[in-house]
Amino acid sequence: DLGRKRIGSDYIGLSQWNANAIGSFTAIGCVFSVLCLLKKKQRRKNYSIEAFLILFFGSIMLLTGSRKALIIIVGTIFLFVCLYNGEHKRWRNIFLAALAGILLFVFIMINDELYMLIGARIVRLIQELTGYKTGENSMSLRKSMISSGLQWFLQKPVLGYGLDGFAEMYGQSKGWKVYSHCNFIEILVGGGLVGFFLYYFIYIYILNKLRKRVFEHY
Repeated sequence: DLGRKRIGSDYIGLSQWNANAIGSFTAIGCVFSVLCLLKKKQRRKNYSIEAFLILFFGSIMLLTGSRKALIIIVGTIFLFVCLYNGEHKRWRNIFLAALAGILLFVFIMINDELYMLIGARIVRLIQELTGYKTGENSMSLRKSMISSGLQWFLQKPVLGYGLDGFAEMYGQSKGWKVYSHCNFIEILVGGGLVGFFLYYFIYIYILNKLRKRVFEHY
């Protein structure tokens, strides 16, 4: 079914796994492989293993049809490439990264299998973001969840409703206990502003450390 059905879209035998989860993990694997390749390239070492892993993880990610995973790969690699090799080569790197992104987009659009899996979903996402109603159930559902989550957050903005608070509130309101599909809303509803700050402070701290390492070594 490859090329016709998204990897992870069939929940039978997958337990808690789904297309977005598999796509996100493979996207992260692809990003780390790119970083390892760049580091080895600087030291003039053989990087065939990293190149293989990039193709492997990238292919699986595309076959999951996960827009979230594609954004992780494109956004993270674009950011790193823009910083790589310092100020004097920044514009060259930005141009090359943008060109690679355009080529990837064109490849997805002209390949029938990839267009069915992820290309059409990208087009619908762009249409929804620009105000065009596509009738896509997943987008409408996410918008509804975000709207409901913001209302519940405003009712208890400091400490929230506790762990898994969104699922409990959504279950009481809609009869379906489910994750909000938006980590920001999930944390705001469950932990309020206090939980939101504590949770994302860890990410900010790590990213700041990585930023320093990037500027020190590249």
